[in-house]
Amino acid sequence: MERMSELRKRIPFKMASDSTSESDERVILDEQEQEEVIQRLKDENSTWNQRHRILLQAMLGLSCLLEIIYLINPESNPISSAIPSTSSEQDHPLPFTSLLTVLALLLHLNLALLISPSKTISDAAPFLPISFFYVFICSAVPPFLCILTGRTWQMTVWWSVTGTMSWVVYSVRRMIDQADESLVALEKMKYASAGA
Repeated sequence: MERMSELRKRIPFKMASDSTSESDERVILDEQEQEEVIQRLKDENSTWNQRHRILLQAMLGLSCLLEIIYLINPESNPISSAIPSTSSEQDHPLPFTSLLTVLALLLHLNLALLISPSKTISDAAPFLPISFFYVFICSAVPPFLCILTGRTWQMTVWWSVTGTMSWVVYSVRRMIDQADESLVALEKMKYASAGA
């Protein structure tokens, strides 16, 4: 009988407690408590992910609105309107401004697809969304042209908005993916008792 109790002896999962006591106490969780902790962490992660996605969608929407306004009136970009140039430099639009603005709008749409949790569009069009590598390359072309053609810093900053938005979406997406991977790793660390 003693041998049977040794075989069925449970070694519970130990989690460090949040208290800052001097002793190295550990909280012992059984399978149900582990599941509750992991589920609570998943719920918190899901809530934060949703908040980040909403914030990114709002930022992308505002940026798209400014791009559409610029597409309608390319003579005045929002940065130059807010902070006029004090130098004698002329703030002429770039060559192919309409084409570059449409490219910026398409990149914004692609960024919206990259932050979307649904995969339905990806299933319908396997080439969408394009990867961040190509987004960064495409969004670097207009600022490079501004520097190359000697445009004002306001014009260069305006054309850098798409690249900045790409970097922000990339950073938040990476943070979301890391949090999801951490939860998966935590689930794999869960103690499973075969006999209990």
